[in-house]
Amino acid sequence: MHPALCRRLSETQLEEALAREGLFGDRVELEEWAYPDLYVRFRTTDGSERLLHFDLTNYDFQPAAVEAVDPASRGPLAESERMTRDGGEFPDNPLLGGRRFLCVAGTRAYYMHPGHRPQVTGERWEARRYGFRLSDLISSISGKFASGSWR
Repeated sequence: MHPALCRRLSETQLEEALAREGLFGDRVELEEWAYPDLYVRFRTTDGSERLLHFDLTNYDFQPAAVEAVDPASRGPLAESERMTRDGGEFPDNPLLGGRRFLCVAGTRAYYMHPGHRPQVTGERWEARRYGFRLSDLISSISGKFASGSWR
């Protein structure tokens, strides 16, 4: 909610992530960082690459918004380039206008999805916020690409 606090929190957590042994390397690369936008490139098991945009706006109050983007334009992916999970499509989110979203805990769209709302799951972002780090989110996403469940 406070821009200077969000920036400082984001910078601190990115520094932690960069210092975390084994998180960044051949399979995960920091592409660009300019608050509130973070771009991270992930390599999949088939050798292709995915560029994810992390929007850290209001990061002191809400989770990061994470979305796969076109590596050249950084705009939305073409229909033919959409990511898949476990061989199928990601779910759509009616609160995002029906757009598909990367269904992973710790992201803004995850907690906005009707099936993941606190009233349904009992899990609130606020309960995880204090101990949850940007490095945890990047590691979770990296694991999904490394296991082949995300492409």
